[in-house]
Amino acid sequence: MTRKIFFISVLILIVLINSSFLEAFSSFNRAKSRTLKEIEQKSEILRRKIEETKEKEKIATGKLLVIQKKLYKTQEQLRKNKNELFSTQNSLQLTEEKLTELKNDYSALRADAENRIKQIYQGQRLKMLEVLLKTPSLTDFLDILYYQKLLVAQDKNLLEKLSTQSKEIGHYKDRLAEEKIRIANIVNSIEKQKVQIAKEHASQSGLVQKLRTERASYESAERQIERESQQLISEINRLVGKGSFDSSSVPGSGAFSFPVHGRLTSPFGLRRHPIFKVVSFHSGVDLAAPYGTAIMASDTGRVIFNGWYGGYGKVIIVDHGMNYSTLYAHLSRATASKGKTIIKGETVGYEGQTGYSTGPHLHFEVRKSGRPQNPLNYLR
Repeated sequence: MTRKIFFISVLILIVLINSSFLEAFSSFNRAKSRTLKEIEQKSEILRRKIEETKEKEKIATGKLLVIQKKLYKTQEQLRKNKNELFSTQNSLQLTEEKLTELKNDYSALRADAENRIKQIYQGQRLKMLEVLLKTPSLTDFLDILYYQKLLVAQDKNLLEKLSTQSKEIGHYKDRLAEEKIRIANIVNSIEKQKVQIAKEHASQSGLVQKLRTERASYESAERQIERESQQLISEINRLVGKGSFDSSSVPGSGAFSFPVHGRLTSPFGLRRHPIFKVVSFHSGVDLAAPYGTAIMASDTGRVIFNGWYGGYGKVIIVDHGMNYSTLYAHLSRATASKGKTIIKGETVGYEGQTGYSTGPHLHFEVRKSGRPQNPLNYLR
């Protein structure tokens, strides 16, 4: 009877100790969870700001690209206009030279014409009667008459040529004036285009730089939040790992199944990041399937994290006992609530492209004692 009372007392004491421990553990875990929740909320706010800034940066960069294309076209047009200007200036020079030549010819012709007019009006031409009386023979008179007609014809040609060149000089003067106006318009247009596009380019470049600075600031803050989140998650995982799957629980099998039937797009290990274009360590595998495809628990376990996790986007983390855990990232929707025990093959969420993602896919990790393992060595 005494031994029975003793055993009952010991049993009650163990229950009380375990209850106290579990209550303390639960209280500590709740406090940590609340802190993690606050961090997750801050991370969510920063993430939204980053996404908004990225969208603004994308729009601004697009506008800058349009302006740069316009600037390139204007520069091409400027080059063509400069060539045309050079050609026009050469043509203008030739026109001026031709005008000078015409003026010189005109001056010479005018001098000849004036001289002929003086000769006519000064009576140096002989009257026909005097010529006839003084000419020894009729033949000589006819010869003189012939040459007189030639002289009159030459005078007429001289005057006609003088009139033609006068008109040609007027034409070249008009053309010269038109060319000068056209060149002035080309130069003025080019200068206006250069000034306007330079203003647009400077303004848009400033906006893009401002948005990039804002994004860098947000991303720096997000990285700090991620570090704090990682520290707390590691601590919670360590504490939860001690108490999860005791002898009365159903532990995971240790044999993991594919969480989704999809195409392997990125293996475990070093790779060139698809967005940031730098070589980095890929801590899991990427499995691509249509957006919204159901994601299944790779093994039986308990959900220890459900929320946003930096570049991973929406994440579910499942503790399977025996120091194993799995991570499901970039989900469009996470359905398995934190603390829930799930069975292998049960839906935990749906495929998406949240966080840093180039398209719909599942980022899947297997971790042992917190260290990432190659999932392909475990998946069956």
